[in-house]
Amino acid sequence: VRLHWRRVPHYDRIVCLCTSLERLAADNPLGIPAAARALESMIGKPHLGGFVATTGPDAGGNYASAYLELLIARTMARCGSIRGLHVLADYVDDVQAMLARYAYGSLREITGLSLERNCAAWKRWIDGQQGQSAQS
Repeated sequence: VRLHWRRVPHYDRIVCLCTSLERLAADNPLGIPAAARALESMIGKPHLGGFVATTGPDAGGNYASAYLELLIARTMARCGSIRGLHVLADYVDDVQAMLARYAYGSLREITGLSLERNCAAWKRWIDGQQGQSAQS
């Protein structure tokens, strides 16, 4: 039984939404702030966020839910959300290797940087970017 589809009945629609928004964001260097805000609200809903696994038992069969959270976070980041970058950075240290690699690759692709594969290093860089935007 696909538990994640029972938790999130529109799982496939969210995947399609994220794919479409990423394509639109690719054509807009300023991102899509309204989409970023909507996705930030969405990822805070029950069963759509909070699936980062830092120990083996944390993973607990939530792979598909965690993958959906990663897709939403990646789309948020592409639309200009700092929170999306933070969620991706959290997943860099996930115990599920495929999710960690996906998050790391997404961060490298979105930022153009090759920082070490370490959550703390990415968070320092992201926090530095937030500080620079606040000063501007």
